[in-house]
Amino acid sequence: MTKKPPEMQIDPSLIHDAVKSIEERAQLKEEEKGSRLIQGIDKSKVEEKEKQDENYEKLIRLAADFDNFRKRTQKEKAELVRYSNENLIRELLPILDNFERAVEHAKKSNEVEAIRTGVELILSQLNTMLDRFGVNYRTMKGARFDPLIHEAVSHISSTDHPPNTIIEEHQKAYFLHGRLIRPALVTVSKAETESTDTKGSKQELETDQLDLNRAPEAADNSKNNQPKD
Repeated sequence: MTKKPPEMQIDPSLIHDAVKSIEERAQLKEEEKGSRLIQGIDKSKVEEKEKQDENYEKLIRLAADFDNFRKRTQKEKAELVRYSNENLIRELLPILDNFERAVEHAKKSNEVEAIRTGVELILSQLNTMLDRFGVNYRTMKGARFDPLIHEAVSHISSTDHPPNTIIEEHQKAYFLHGRLIRPALVTVSKAETESTDTKGSKQELETDQLDLNRAPEAADNSKNNQPKD
């Protein structure tokens, strides 16, 4: 008869310790896994915060650069406006010199014709300079009145000119590159007409005068037509 091998006796405490050790290891792994996940989330937040700070610094630098650009542009614009007439003034100075020479010459000389000729030359020089800068004038005498470029200072009845015709120019109109910068001061013609009331009054006066002239003739005729005794 075969003998049964003896059964192994296992200490229950060893089994309990082994199970507990396995559970602790599993829990440790879960904790390590959770810790790594939390660290990943924290790292992502830190990176996002750093990126936000970097963008904010870029924005601040951009705003500062734009403010500096605005101030620099305003300064350049102010200087441009302040010295915008520099070329015009430079061109005017020789003409001013010529006027001063003409005045000095007029003080020492009585030659009216020479002085007049000198002033005409200076005036021509001035008009040539203004033309280079796009400034010119137009002669308005004989033109039709236009309220956009003319300013009427008086109206005169005229039979020699159509109504609303400029018959005298007191001040020239000047243009800058075709744009009006000063209107012309002019005298304008108007039609020579009489009102209806005036005509009626004249007719009444003529009728009354005619009646007065005829009154003596009527009296004489009345006397002549009376019967004789």
